[in-house]
Amino acid sequence: MVELLRRRVKKLVKDFHYTDSRGHVHLDMEAVSLMRIMIVPFLVERIKEIPVPRIEISNSDFEYLIVDDLFLGIGNIVPDRIKIRVFNDLSINNNLTDVNAMSQMQVTIKGVEVAVKDFY
Repeated sequence: MVELLRRRVKKLVKDFHYTDSRGHVHLDMEAVSLMRIMIVPFLVERIKEIPVPRIEISNSDFEYLIVDDLFLGIGNIVPDRIKIRVFNDLSINNNLTDVNAMSQMQVTIKGVEVAVKDFY
């Protein structure tokens, strides 16, 4: 399962960047814009509510807490801003016998809002 996720994320990252003729890696802004315009609204429309299983908590602060029939509205959890940074590091010796490559992706999410409706 983890290996499948790793392969899919690697493919996704590959689809969103390209290497120019000088070997510099760039984010493909056209692909990012296409995803923002087409894919995100499609997913939001398909996943309107996410059900949360029943939660039962008891500790020394309160006797008993039960949260039941809870749904997260996707409109409330879509962030205002997502920042993606990709780092690449390549090391090659002069005989081309020792090649090391590393890529990292950093995702920063800001502006997630939470709201409670019909709470009694």
